[in-house]
Amino acid sequence: MSLPVIAVFMIMGVCLVCLLAAFRPVTPTRITRFALRHGLDLTPHRAASAVAYLTHTRHWRTLGTLVAAVVVLLAGLPEQRASLEALPLLAGWLAGALLAELRIHHSAGPLPADDPAHAQPAPAAKVPAAGPELDLDVTTRRVPFTVFDQHAVAELVPRWFARVPLVLAGLAVLTTAMAVTLSNVLAADGDAVPHAGITTRFGEGLGRAVWWGVAAVAVGLVVALANRQIARRRARAGDATSIDRVIRVHSIAALTSIGVLFGGLCLLKQLGVVAEGLAGQTLVWVSHVGTACTLGLLFLAVALWRESEPAGRPRWTPAIAVVLVVATMSAIGVGVWRDRPPYGPEQVRPVVRLRLSDPEHLEADAGIVGLHVADGVFGGKDSRIFLGRLHVSVPADGTTTGRYALIVIDRRTNRIAPVISTRHPGAWGSEAVRLPDAWLRYPWLSALAPIQQGDKMLHPDAVTVYPDPAERSTSFFGHFPDAVGMRPSDLLVALVFHGPQDQIYWAVQVPVTVV
Repeated sequence: MSLPVIAVFMIMGVCLVCLLAAFRPVTPTRITRFALRHGLDLTPHRAASAVAYLTHTRHWRTLGTLVAAVVVLLAGLPEQRASLEALPLLAGWLAGALLAELRIHHSAGPLPADDPAHAQPAPAAKVPAAGPELDLDVTTRRVPFTVFDQHAVAELVPRWFARVPLVLAGLAVLTTAMAVTLSNVLAADGDAVPHAGITTRFGEGLGRAVWWGVAAVAVGLVVALANRQIARRRARAGDATSIDRVIRVHSIAALTSIGVLFGGLCLLKQLGVVAEGLAGQTLVWVSHVGTACTLGLLFLAVALWRESEPAGRPRWTPAIAVVLVVATMSAIGVGVWRDRPPYGPEQVRPVVRLRLSDPEHLEADAGIVGLHVADGVFGGKDSRIFLGRLHVSVPADGTTTGRYALIVIDRRTNRIAPVISTRHPGAWGSEAVRLPDAWLRYPWLSALAPIQQGDKMLHPDAVTVYPDPAERSTSFFGHFPDAVGMRPSDLLVALVFHGPQDQIYWAVQVPVTVV
């Protein structure tokens, strides 16, 4: 079955599910839960108003989600992709919720009083707000709109809850500023070799990281402004004071909870963009914390929803938020710490004894260096064979966290030796390894730079030998074909120390002694 057909079936299925959800009648059980949540004593008039409100918001929120799902599926067809993502669906839900509130605002009318025969008990105590108390009789209220005035929203929900969207926007500004600052610092210090956990690609996706931060800021500000508008608008035509207040609280709680979830996912996307420039344990830990934070954001949204009642106290919300922030910073710190080189090249002090040979004199020259190499394993008569021994000092602080890669480069043609081997237990051998970031960190390793072939960039594999870091001396040999006239000074011997995730700790040009 082709992808367009699958996408069509997915669109039809999503439309069917959304339409069933949007036009499903509001059940008495749903009305009862709504009343219990807000401590509302139901009367027929209040129940009718609640049903009208829940039906109205469900229609628009579902419509927004449906439009987002269809757009995502259609946008993925050119890329042969048919999948649904959480962010677009949440964006559609928020857009539908905002349209629903806007229509309620435009349908405002005179506010009838509660029927004395069905008057509810005394309302639950609300959190007192600082400053002058607002008149809750929305039939006559005309309060000037002030963007950063917290009093109107705090009359309906706890004051701390009213500040949550602005806290989200502030956090997004902080994380974006940190990403930009770190990128600028690394760019200004371009001559220095970056930390092993930070690749030279860090900052290439800075524009996308900034845009994700801007999206999180916009979500926080839009939700904050929408909450203030909900708190200050006139009531819907036909709604009594008690049900009108409950509707406002319900709308503010829903918008804030989903808005925080959406904004938090935007910040995780920003973290993912930043992670594209990371490597090693730093990248591993950031990936782990990104997965954990996704689950944490779901718990945070649920906690916000449950603690949004007027007398609600922040129990789980601040704890979850602190855990998310601390866990993220701690994971990055642990990754950076674990990517520290266990020791530097000054403790290893590598030295190479090298001799050039050819197929005719291979056996005699190998005896001078102290090697036993089978004859006839190299190419034609124009090949130049190098025979050498690497001497290093074994650091006392451990050598099991990384590996050495020994690379031999012909300076004249700037090419890597196609054949190089070192002694392994019972045999000679080598390994091909890709170090795509090495040539950017160390310009003298430009032989590892990608090569343009047609419309593709190919990263050459470095044919390397891996000396045992616990050994003080390792013999090696290799050859360059068609290298007539090569001299020992034409060879560059490099020793690269990298970690288990191929993060480069350091690389040095090894001093060569000709024998």
